[in-house]
Amino acid sequence: MSNEQVTDTATTSHEFELVEIADDISEFESCHSSFRDLLLDQGEQLDWHTKLFAVKAATVAGLGGLIFGYDLGVVSGALPLLEKTMGLSKSELELVVSLMPVGGILGASVGGAICDKVGRKPTIMLTNIIFIAGSTILGFAPGLEVIFVGRVIIGVGIAISALADIAYANEVAPPAIRGAVVSCYELMVTLGILLSYFVGFLFRDKTGGWRFEFAGSVIFAIVQALAMLSMPESPRWLLKKGRRLEAQRAMSHMYQNPSVIESQLQAIENVQHSAQMQMGRAMDSLCEWRYQLVIIACCMFFQQFSGHSNILNYAVEVFSRGGMEEKRAQLALIMLGIVKVIFTSVSLVTVDCCGRKKMLVAGIFVMMVSLLVLAAAFVMPNYKHQSVVVFSTSCVIVAAYALSFGPVTWLLTSELFSTNIKGKAIGFALVINWAGNFLVASTFLTCMETFGEASTFALHGLSCLAALVFVCLFVPETKDKDPEEIACDINLYRTKSRMRSFAKDCNSFKPEGFDSREQNII
Repeated sequence: MSNEQVTDTATTSHEFELVEIADDISEFESCHSSFRDLLLDQGEQLDWHTKLFAVKAATVAGLGGLIFGYDLGVVSGALPLLEKTMGLSKSELELVVSLMPVGGILGASVGGAICDKVGRKPTIMLTNIIFIAGSTILGFAPGLEVIFVGRVIIGVGIAISALADIAYANEVAPPAIRGAVVSCYELMVTLGILLSYFVGFLFRDKTGGWRFEFAGSVIFAIVQALAMLSMPESPRWLLKKGRRLEAQRAMSHMYQNPSVIESQLQAIENVQHSAQMQMGRAMDSLCEWRYQLVIIACCMFFQQFSGHSNILNYAVEVFSRGGMEEKRAQLALIMLGIVKVIFTSVSLVTVDCCGRKKMLVAGIFVMMVSLLVLAAAFVMPNYKHQSVVVFSTSCVIVAAYALSFGPVTWLLTSELFSTNIKGKAIGFALVINWAGNFLVASTFLTCMETFGEASTFALHGLSCLAALVFVCLFVPETKDKDPEEIACDINLYRTKSRMRSFAKDCNSFKPEGFDSREQNII
């Protein structure tokens, strides 16, 4: 083949690829524009009826978070009682804490499919039954083995409940206040943790007090089940299943004006249809959302390795090692819970004002510095104010987490994925979350015994440094955007990257026998 034929063939091939890439960019930009055109003026539609429903939805879905927080925090007060009454070893205590994450992994593995198949509301009702069963088993447990079983069952319920509650809150909340409504789940988690600390303090000196502590979540499960009976199913999920009439009835719980209801339904349908047209059937596959999955997986990993969960689970142990008496450590635990509630409440206001990414960056930086200070406090065991430094830095870590990793990670998870795969995506995120929780919870006491307190907390600080770099480089801002719009933005970015790569390949193309002047023609 002559040099002229090679040049013509290469040029034609490049032209076809250039046209294809340009078409992709045009399609994604059109998709992005359509989302902006379809977004309604939510501020005008937030009348008292809509706001009242938003509060009700946040409260009812948040009851699952209350149960989550209670069962997460109750172990802090129960561990000293179990250690005294049953004579448990350090490894057995770690199992009591870490077997709940094992159940969480099991629940998260199947919960997403259940939530997407049967709907958000039935899934939440199912988790209430699981909570009642698990808490009853723990309350009447005759021995350690049954406690292990009860903790696994509670973990299964918590994992499924978390993904169903978050998906439900995200899909029924008006977009203008969606961040605050979803973040209410995290607030309820913190209230549950604080409540468990109070209950633990009340039963700290009672024989068998751990039974009452573990069984306490039965009450909240019954309350959520009863409250959920009067709530509608997610209109987005109903529309995705082709049940428009039911979606219309569900939407009437949120808006009074029939024209607003119809426009909302039409907007959701248009957004779903537009995204489906632009991205094809692969929208139903998690593989098409792999970039978002990597982001969420890394955020969940860093969330668990930030050290926050270990401080909450083993707070009494940490404070005691920091030179605090056990009774004062129990009171300090309650103060820690109050700090978490206060700053989680603050996050409800800031999350829709400041943006998700800014809050993550600021919170992670503060956590990193505080963890290094906490590590330094354990390097100087004879320092007379050691207990004060340990307690105050722990409070700062919990506060920074409440403003960043706590609400924002779950908010990102609910905002990055489309309705048709949101359950599976949150389930995937929960598997990573619970796996990380199990790993840190089952090794924390061992790490402190083996490597020392300072090295353990310094390692958590380095994890926060890695998280800071990752968030700055790869996490997108999701404020005021629909999942399908974010997906189009990401695909637009990737398509433009193909354009840059294509241009680079053109400049470096040099068939055999060409000199530099012939290459410049291409």
